[in-house]
Amino acid sequence: MLISFKSIARQNENENVIEFSSQVEFENENDFFSYRFDEPSNKIANLIEIKKDGTLVRIFAGQTSLELELNKDIEIIYKIDKSQIFLLTHMNKIEIKSENDINFKYFLKDFSKNLIGEFEIFLKII
Repeated sequence: MLISFKSIARQNENENVIEFSSQVEFENENDFFSYRFDEPSNKIANLIEIKKDGTLVRIFAGQTSLELELNKDIEIIYKIDKSQIFLLTHMNKIEIKSENDINFKYFLKDFSKNLIGEFEIFLKII
């Protein structure tokens, strides 16, 4: 199976789009859909877990991890190389058309509630 991955990041009035297809391992277990794949340009392992009711998304990309809850601020420690930043995540939209077609939108803020960026992720099994 292949996953079609698209990420739109908006930061400081700039938009960055990342789009690729990759082999994917899909699991439909308990309350979650899980997608395990490598980002092809730098071979970073990714795992995205999505709760079937749409209330929770977990993203693991290399050493970075994000936890997103629908309409809630979540405090996280975001690791970049050997440093870490304290951030707030907030998922404000999720659309689960099927286990093969999901998109969600979230933003990151610092602890002073300053917007760092808005992100939209599209996942399709093809």
